[in-house]
Parts: sequence; structure tokens; C-alpha cells
Amino acid sequence: MHKIIVSIIALLAMTQTAIAQFNTHISHRLISGKSVQTVKAGDFIEPVVYEITELNRVYDFYINYPVNTTVKTLGLKLDCGTLPSSKAECTISGRIPANTPGDEYEMSFTAAGNYAHEYLQITTGINITPLNEQVEHISGNLDQTVTASDEIEPIVFGYTELLKENLSGVPEGISAKIDDESAIITISGATGQDHPDGDFNYRLAAYIMEKDSIVFNGTISVKHKKFTTTLVAIENETQDVVAGDAIKPIVFRYAHMQNATVDGILEGFEVNQDKEKDLVIITGTVPQDIGDHVLTITVTAQGNDNNAEANASVNISANPDYSSSSVSSSSEVSPSSSSVASSSSAAESSSSEAAESSSSELTTAIYVVQNMFNVNFVNNELSVTLASVPSANLLIFDMMGHLLETLDVGASTTINLGHLPRGTLLLRIYGQGFAETRQIVVK
Repeated sequence: MHKIIVSIIALLAMTQTAIAQFNTHISHRLISGKSVQTVKAGDFIEPVVYEITELNRVYDFYINYPVNTTVKTLGLKLDCGTLPSSKAECTISGRIPANTPGDEYEMSFTAAGNYAHEYLQITTGINITPLNEQVEHISGNLDQTVTASDEIEPIVFGYTELLKENLSGVPEGISAKIDDESAIITISGATGQDHPDGDFNYRLAAYIMEKDSIVFNGTISVKHKKFTTTLVAIENETQDVVAGDAIKPIVFRYAHMQNATVDGILEGFEVNQDKEKDLVIITGTVPQDIGDHVLTITVTAQGNDNNAEANASVNISANPDYSSSSVSSSSEVSPSSSSVASSSSAAESSSSEAAESSSSELTTAIYVVQNMFNVNFVNNELSVTLASVPSANLLIFDMMGHLLETLDVGASTTINLGHLPRGTLLLRIYGQGFAETRQIVVK
């Protein structure tokens, strides 16, 4: 009797296990999308999502193509996440290539369960409507208004045949790209944050043959993003200088500037812009015939919504080595104005341009000053010849006013400056009865 009871209990346990296995076998249900849907060529399908229980793996994802079709792919993909899983979500998604012929297609894949010999064949229908033209606008508004630095809504065109495309008239930062796999042309992108306002009438020409094109026109209106324009002097806002000497470079940093005006600079001063670092830099040499004078330089940064202003002052002392009868009084000093446009590249100084040879890569500069000395700079080699004095002092600065090197020169001195930083440097030479500053370009 005892053996019979044990056998019955064992049989019940086996039955419950079998029932449990039966209750957890692979199954599926559609939880999102349609099992059959109609899509126009070039569009994305509505994603189709199946929930599959006890899924181990999927394979044989393929398209049942209509007879005689030349299509090789519908551009769709199947994603079931991490497998195996007791409850997986498998999603079919993607864009139908624009050159796909109109017809009825079926997508199928096989799902293998976590238990042996359990499989499912899952099928989804796609009815494709072909393009009406060889090139056709599919999505995205042809006419758009966008805030500077924001992405435009992508403007998408599909094609069945295409040789090339030409896009013109769009704002800077907007471009067209061709996706041959999807047979799609997409106009997309974003302007810079400081892009000015404007209506940009663009034209897309899609060429079917060399001289046969289909043209689309539209307008992208750019509205500037509101930013506060700022300007501040960050180096050498105040300095003292002797007439005839070079000033230390005056450096202003700006933000969101469209252009700038500079008032109060003297003849021989230069205004340069470093767009990468958002800097306005003023350099130059004070004329040696100027007497004691306080020079005020005013920079005005003009923005889309406001202007900003910053000042720098240069306290000029008369040169004691210069004839007093030739010194101009402060009332005779005539400052001038200059302007900087932020849309242009950083300006190169005229002295630098003069120092660069147009016929070779060698840098050559020759200066003759008051017949007291000659300076010759060729291929990073500096030669100084003194004509009327036995010795002189030589100082070399970078454009930020930092002293790089101090040298004593005799009647004839030659020095190689190849060890100094590349770029424009200030060369200051002075001695008894003279002082001059020049620029050289180290290669």
C-alpha cells in the first residue's frame, strides 16, 4: 500500500511538471503596429512590435518578394533585445527605399523557444505604394522658419533615378546628403548661433540626366537667437609708453559680436581679430614726435540685440632723445578709427604681409632706420649692423607683450631665431639717440 501511495505522488509530480512546461511554452502576440500596413516608398513603416514569451533566438528574417521583382532589400531590421528571454519584445522598423516598386510584400522570421522543438513562424505584410515621379518630395516642410543654431526639420526627397543633385541658396550650415541605399536626398543641418536674420530662397535641382533636372524651391527663414553682446579689455587696459616705442598689445575679449568699430588709434596702429579665441588685438608704435599725451582707445562691439563698449588708455611720454622743436603737442594728436567684421577671417598685419616673400617660403624683411642701423631677417636668421653707434640693445616680444629674449648687439651681429615660437613677433632695438620697433615673422 505504501508503495502505491509513493507511486501516485511521483506520478502527480511528473504531471504537474509537464503542465508547467506546457503553460510556459513559446507564444506571441502583436502589441503595437499592424500585421498588414500600406506604406509609400521612401517613408518609414509604422514599427511592428511582437511580444514573444520564452524566446531563445530568432533567425531567417527575410522578405517574400513578388515574382520578377528586382528589389534586394526593403531596408528593414528586426530587433529583439537581449536573448534568451522569458518575455521579449521584437520590433520590425525602418525606411522603405524610395525606388522600391509598388507591390505586396511579406516579412517573416522564425522564433525558437527556450524549450526543445518549439518554434514559431511570424509574418507581417507590407503593401508598398510607389513614387509618382522620378524625384518626389516625401516629408519635411519646404518652407520653414528656424532659430539660429537650431536644426531645421529635415526635408526629404525620394528618387527612382538620380545622376546628381545641386543645392543652392541655403543658409550657412545647411546642406544636402544623398543616401543611395535608401534612394533618399535629405536637406538638413543648423546655422551658427550668431547667424544673422534673413529669408533664404533655396533651389534643389535633381538631375535625372546631365541636362534634365527636376527642381524644387523653398524658403528657410532664420531668426537670430537672442544673445547679450559683451566686450571687456583683458590685457594692457592701461599702460605707459615713451613716444617712438611700441605699445604692449591691447587685447579685448568679445562674445556674440557681429562687427566692431575702434576709435582713438594713432597712425601706425593696427587692429586684428582672432575669431577662434574671440579677441580684438590692437598693436603698433607710437609716433616719436608726440609729446605727453593720454590716448583713449574705444572699441564698440555691435551685436544683433545690443552693443557693448570697452576702453583702454595709453599714457604717452615725450621721447627725451627726440628734438623738442619737432614734438607735437597733445592738441595736435589726431587719432583715427578702424573697423572689424566678425564674418571675416582673422586679419594679418600689413607688416607681416610685407615680411612674407610672395615668391618663396622664406621670410624676408629688411629695415633701414635713420641710417643708424640695418636689420635683415631672412629664413629665421636675424642680422643687425650698426652704422653710427658702437652697440645697441635688442628685445623680442610676442604679440601679447611677453618678453621672449634680450640681446646685446655690436657693430655686426647675426642670430638664428628658429628656436622662438612661430608667428609674428615684435623686434625692439634701441641705443643712444634712437629706438625703433618692427615686426618679424618666424617660420
